[in-house]
Amino acid sequence: MDCREGATYLDFFKWGRVLRLEVYCGPNASDETATAVNTLLASWRFDSAPAGDIGWAVVEARQLLPASVEPANFPILGDGPSESSAQDGSIVRITQAEVQGETVTVTFMYRWDEPPAGSNADDCPLERCHWWKYEARSSGEVLLVEEGGGALPGSGQSGLFHSRRVENRG
Repeated sequence: MDCREGATYLDFFKWGRVLRLEVYCGPNASDETATAVNTLLASWRFDSAPAGDIGWAVVEARQLLPASVEPANFPILGDGPSESSAQDGSIVRITQAEVQGETVTVTFMYRWDEPPAGSNADDCPLERCHWWKYEARSSGEVLLVEEGGGALPGSGQSGLFHSRRVENRG
């Protein structure tokens, strides 16, 4: 690796986000400068997937949700509560997380036609709710492991989606 040959990109996790550091030297950088920069870069170690970190797991898993449920509107969890919800009119988005060793299980519930009085956060009525369960592993892999509930509004599907267990548990 020589910083004079083009940019070096280092991805790392910090503050619940995956960040990218871009480092480069101009083509006319001295050997002394290039050696110092290259030595420094080679010595840095970044964790790309923090094992057991709820914030990272939620951010990564919600990127895998269908665009129609507006994933960015699902709450992000951190070191505090393991469940949070956000309501926008008659739509409720719920995020739940549980740490099991180095694996974080993240469940998202999307409820529509929520009654004005609301309902229990754990309820997922089949006729107006859909859910996804992901596992975020220390390897950085985030997998959908279960999905269920009703057909999403506007999906063109009729009736209930039902539940399925996904078999890509690697």
